[in-house]
Amino acid sequence: MRRAVVKQITSEVKTVHSAKPLSLDARLLEVLKAHKQRSDYTEPGDWVFASPDLNGKMPRSYTCFYEKLGRACQDAGIKHVSAHSFRHSYRAWLDELGTPISVQQRAMRHGDIRVTMNVYGDPVNDALRDASSKVAEWAIGQSLTKSVS
Repeated sequence: MRRAVVKQITSEVKTVHSAKPLSLDARLLEVLKAHKQRSDYTEPGDWVFASPDLNGKMPRSYTCFYEKLGRACQDAGIKHVSAHSFRHSYRAWLDELGTPISVQQRAMRHGDIRVTMNVYGDPVNDALRDASSKVAEWAIGQSLTKSVS
């Protein structure tokens, strides 16, 4: 079932890209199924993260999620992070694993690859640090060789 919710208003998904099938790892799918089976709301039309206030017919609100995330961050001793930061982390992990940018675009469900490349940026990761160190080592080695000659 494809549906979108913004501020507890259900509608169609907003883009062609959002309507495309989403690839989920079988392990993640099992975790989500188990969560729904433990829920009070197990009917086929009920949401996986269902609102108890609306008897499973709507998802929990963003405010509820924001508050729970805030408490979890506080308990972990870290500053509050936004739910959207998980998208940035996902993109960074895809990049770290060497996933081609075109696959990252589809995984992020971006209609335009420039969004994937520009808005989500290229994280500074170990591969980038290693590459930078190699260039510095080479450049310093070259300058030392020339100054000795």
